[in-house]
Amino acid sequence: MKAAGLRAFVAVGVLLALYVALSLPFVVAALFIGLLVGGTDLFASGQAVIVAELVIVLVALVIEVAGPRRLPAGVSVGPRDQPRLWALVRATARELNVPEPDGIVLTGGTAVGVRAVRRPGITLHKHLVLGSAVPGALTEPQLRAVIACALAGLRRRRPPLPDQLALHGLDMVAGLAESARYRSALGDAAAAFAERYESICAPVVDLQERVQDRYAANVYGTDAVADGLDALRRVRTAWGWYRRGYLSAGLASGCVSADPLGDFKALLADPVRAAALAELPPGEPPHPLAARADRLRRRPLDGTLPLRGGEAGIALGLDDPRRVSAHLHAYLIATDDEGLAASGAFEVLDGMTSLDREAFLRQVSGYRAAYRGSRIAPAARQAGAELPVTLGGVLGLLVEGRGETLSREYANRNAHRRPASAATDAGGPDAVDPAVTALAALLACAWVDSGRARWKLTWSGHDEVTAHDGTPLDLPGLAARALAGPEGARELRTAITSAGVSLYYEAKLPVSFAAATERETAVGHR
Repeated sequence: MKAAGLRAFVAVGVLLALYVALSLPFVVAALFIGLLVGGTDLFASGQAVIVAELVIVLVALVIEVAGPRRLPAGVSVGPRDQPRLWALVRATARELNVPEPDGIVLTGGTAVGVRAVRRPGITLHKHLVLGSAVPGALTEPQLRAVIACALAGLRRRRPPLPDQLALHGLDMVAGLAESARYRSALGDAAAAFAERYESICAPVVDLQERVQDRYAANVYGTDAVADGLDALRRVRTAWGWYRRGYLSAGLASGCVSADPLGDFKALLADPVRAAALAELPPGEPPHPLAARADRLRRRPLDGTLPLRGGEAGIALGLDDPRRVSAHLHAYLIATDDEGLAASGAFEVLDGMTSLDREAFLRQVSGYRAAYRGSRIAPAARQAGAELPVTLGGVLGLLVEGRGETLSREYANRNAHRRPASAATDAGGPDAVDPAVTALAALLACAWVDSGRARWKLTWSGHDEVTAHDGTPLDLPGLAARALAGPEGARELRTAITSAGVSLYYEAKLPVSFAAATERETAVGHR
């Protein structure tokens, strides 16, 4: 606590220095005007100091009232729009004995927190910011617990004034950095300053989270609040999978999902994803939400109003989720996990094709596999394949026994990348050779492009294909055996020949909807 208090004082001092630096041009201009009007008496009488202080205060007030701030992008909903959500929030505030929030803002991602907004007018308005993916993924007791942790920030016993000022300055400093983002050296300096200020305030933020979690646990009990935090961690992990594996891949391929919330619900219901979430390790370093839950369990509280199971297995959800998804469509795609939108974030949606779930999943699966398969081309070229690198050229290397060389070249060229294994992304073991994943993706694209297979529409994260009668094709197994030695490569050649797959399929980057001038196949090639 002492360390947090010292950091708060340091943060306030840094804020004052920032205000002085931003005010300096205006101070110089005011003193120059004063010199022209009153002569040197302004400096001789000491009034110059007063003028400088007044200018600094005025600049600080203008920045506070009308300056840029980092705020979540979303849609404000009233009691008539979301009656069940508002009823739960009001009941939680009443049980916590804290004021109700002035509004609820639904945004993309999985954010849960209270943010202060000084618009409209100059009065601070406290809004509960809630990621629209959260209500449909948490049970009602879990949702009440995580909202309680956020609303505990509205308790009547406020933090010390330096702590409040330091925390209030976080969004202002980040907003200034964002506004100067594309201004070369100034933008770099502002970003470095914002990052440094955030690191200074980290102990203060951590202390307030501890206090708020304990306040909520004092009402609802440690087990209920810790369970809610653990559930929110799983939801955030799953949303990260969906964002990286589907939303980002969709944007790269020139398409967006027509119903991201429905897609996310389907991803959570996928058996592979559900099993990975159930066995989710805390991670190294520990996830912040896992650390908060463990901290609560070390000093348990019974709670005065413990949350009962009741309909614990039923998620509260949102009223009229299709309408919500339509209104928040751009925010779900363009904002980050905290609901924040970078400058120009919505411009990427221009020219994107909106697809229903089946078409979106098929396009993303094909584009992602084509991209993974294309990464084997430079390694194959280094291992001795001729240009253009085709499936036949890669197969020739493997038949000649150069599978180990191909794997080594691929690993060297892709050492900086995230593991390509879908099992890794889903929380499974990272036991698959990355070159096997790339070769399997190349084979899958070749099979689909030749019309001998189709993509299996799954949310597991794996690039799976099936025969037209629904029979699964073990292409990863064929790829692994082919890379292991010439015998496996000859087995793969036999499979390719018997299936009628073209050996001239090129391992090249796929073409997106946005860049194409004619219709593309499911794998992104013309």
